[in-house]
Amino acid sequence: AESMENSKNFIYEEDLELFTSALNKEKLLEEIRKHRTCIYYYRLLIDGIPTYVSMKVTRVLGDDRHIIIGISNVDTQMKDRIAAARALEDRKSYLRLSALNGNLIVLYYVDPETGEYTEFSSSRSYKDLGIANHGTDFFKETYQNSLKTVHPEDLAMFVSKKNILAAIERDGVFILDYRLLNDELPTYVRLRAAKVEENGKSLLIIGLLDEDAQVRQEQEYARNLSAARKMATIDSLTGVKNKNAYVQWEEIINEGINEGTQEPFAVVVCDINNLKAVNDLYGHKEGDVCIRNACIKICRVFSHSPVFRIGGDEFIVILSGEDYYRRDDLLNQINAIPKDRSKIRIGETVSAGMSEYDRDKHRSFLNVAEEADKAMYARKQHLKETILKNDDIPDREAGSDYIPVIHARKHVLIVDDIEMNREIMGDLLEEEYDISYASDGVEALKMLQSHKDEIDLVLLDLQMPNMGGRELIARMQIDEDLRSIPVIILTVDQDAELDCLRIGAMDFIPKPLPDVEIVKARIDKCIELAENRELIRDTERDKITGLLNKDYFFRYVSRLDHLYRETALDAVACVVNKFHSVNKQYGRQFGEKVLHSIGADLKKLARQIGGISCREEDDTFLLYCPHQDDYEQLMNEFLSDVFSGKEIADKVSIRFGIFTDARQVERIEYRFERAKTAADRVKNDPERNFSFYDQT
Repeated sequence: AESMENSKNFIYEEDLELFTSALNKEKLLEEIRKHRTCIYYYRLLIDGIPTYVSMKVTRVLGDDRHIIIGISNVDTQMKDRIAAARALEDRKSYLRLSALNGNLIVLYYVDPETGEYTEFSSSRSYKDLGIANHGTDFFKETYQNSLKTVHPEDLAMFVSKKNILAAIERDGVFILDYRLLNDELPTYVRLRAAKVEENGKSLLIIGLLDEDAQVRQEQEYARNLSAARKMATIDSLTGVKNKNAYVQWEEIINEGINEGTQEPFAVVVCDINNLKAVNDLYGHKEGDVCIRNACIKICRVFSHSPVFRIGGDEFIVILSGEDYYRRDDLLNQINAIPKDRSKIRIGETVSAGMSEYDRDKHRSFLNVAEEADKAMYARKQHLKETILKNDDIPDREAGSDYIPVIHARKHVLIVDDIEMNREIMGDLLEEEYDISYASDGVEALKMLQSHKDEIDLVLLDLQMPNMGGRELIARMQIDEDLRSIPVIILTVDQDAELDCLRIGAMDFIPKPLPDVEIVKARIDKCIELAENRELIRDTERDKITGLLNKDYFFRYVSRLDHLYRETALDAVACVVNKFHSVNKQYGRQFGEKVLHSIGADLKKLARQIGGISCREEDDTFLLYCPHQDDYEQLMNEFLSDVFSGKEIADKVSIRFGIFTDARQVERIEYRFERAKTAADRVKNDPERNFSFYDQT
């Protein structure tokens, strides 16, 4: 009874029920009778500190009246045993968590008062960072480790223990995103910390999560979204803003007009003169060239203002700021006509009209644009009646390399060895298309080579004497001028469709032929797809070399990073020495021949080693490829092709710069800046016409 009474003052509160239950007299005697000896563990308050003790109770031999109770201090042993059991349980908890959460890298249990910590990790790569499993000062050791394991740009993000605990008190959790350098490659991670209570004591649980795949996916999504938004507001032919962007600007300006906050502005409407004549005489490809040239002129004159292409031959410019104050002078520049009428070319002059916003007169942006449009048509009419009369336009057909196209009908070549088949197909199509015929692949190839700019599509039979359809397609695929002409296969062989599509045909129509309207629809669709494909190719590739342009090249670099995840990738810069002097001394035609030769052989090299290439500037080419062990040999082989003609070899020299394992630099542009910097370090070698510097 006295023990029960005293227990309230000396037994740790959480163990009080256990103690009083053990010292129930009847229950204790029953336990001794069964087992002779009983042992109980509980915590005794010694100087107010819970201390583990063991109470051993046994009966005295030969004495039924007494029992012996012994109390021993087992605090150290019990705490060691509990710590081991807790560590085992913590390990189990970590394994369960990592099984459920595949991106968990490491888990820390930290005493926020002392800084003592225990770490659990199953990641081999994390263990390779050399961070201890146990320690006495988590915050200090974490900071020291961060100097060698955290991306330098993210070091400033690390915060103090005080701020971490304050954030947890305020928000319930602390979160920090940064990049961990693992094998010298940055990996995006997220650190999460929260506080829990265990056995009346606070404990920090800190987890490190691998967010790399998700972050990079989000970055890629953001880039794609940005590119998609840009494509939605950019005219694909000219690169200026399109009608969608124009509508957005119109809405913003209307808001300013309605609120009375709109700054002064003017609208210029530009229209290309005689573009229809260019399309009719020389075809739409030449018309596209005129549109691009006119756009360049408009952008050059109105260099500080947004330019929009809102129709086939119509552009709108919104003038503000410096261009607004110079508006009259700029309008005169864009409307200027050469004094020498022999310099005037069809489609290469612009008619422009301008209107200035008047707050008291104009209620919307549309009112201003309509006035500018009327002024443009007045200018256009004036030119037609005076300077640009038909008899003043020089005859561009004389001495031209272009074959005149008088109308917009498409030209179809029908290739079949059976004359009746050719005539039946021709009769079906002749109302809507210009038709040519060939009796076999040999005749068809000659016609294609002679009239490659006229023929828009080939309807091709497979089984023919002399040269069959498959061989003709193969010949077209290796000819740069014929590759873009679409081919539709006509055959009775129902199983040949997959084979035909693989070798380069765009479509397949089985015999007997379906309804003629279906045939026409498929012809029109193939021609449209081919024209769109050619337009995309013109947009993303350099005109002289056929290589990617810089913008598309950088986009494809990201894809190569994804494709070769486990492979080192190198950035290579190839620079033609003193290219400006080469052009000046030997002529621009020779300079283009040099560029074309480098482009063709660089494309071949990139295909051979699994890389991609581009022409970045007049004299600079870029290559991105899996790491090569011997660049000097590779360059020798490449340049033996470039310099195969003595004319180029005697007049041109090239230098290379290489930046190996370029992925260590995250910004793609910087990788190639490093390669170009390496090329700039090259010293000319009089013994050979190329040299390189490898910046590892």
